Amino acid sequence: AVQHPPLPRQENGIQPLHSTLQALQEKRSLLENHVREGFVTHGYDMEYLANANQFFGDNLVAALQLGNLSYLDTEMEWLRTLLNVHHLPEHALTSYLTLYADALRNHLGESANPILEWMAVSRW
Repeated sequence: AVQHPPLPRQENGIQPLHSTLQALQEKRSLLENHVREGFVTHGYDMEYLANANQFFGDNLVAALQLGNLSYLDTEMEWLRTLLNVHHLPEHALTSYLTLYADALRNHLGESANPILEWMAVSRW
C-alpha cells in the first residue's frame, strides 16, 4: 500500500487542514446555497454565481488538499475578473467572500478557522 504523508498542519499547529477539507466537502452545497441567498438579497445578477461558486469551491478544495491555502491567492484575480466582466459592481468580490465567510462560520464552525484566517489576511 502506498503511504502518503499527512497533510501539513496550519501554522498554529492546532487544526489539521484535512478536517477542514472534510467539513467543506460535506457541506459545500449548504455553503453555496447560503451565498446564493445572500446574492439574491443584495440584488446581484445570479447568472454567473454558479461559475463563481464552482471556481472558488474547487480551488478551495484543491488548496486544502495540497495543504496550503496561500495557493488561492493567485486564483482570486480570475474570480475578480469573472465578476467584473459580467458587470457586477467592484465590491461584488468582497461581498461574495463576506457571504462565503458567513456561510463557513454558520455551517462549518471551528473547522472553518483555517479558511477564515486565510480570508482575514488575504488582500481580496
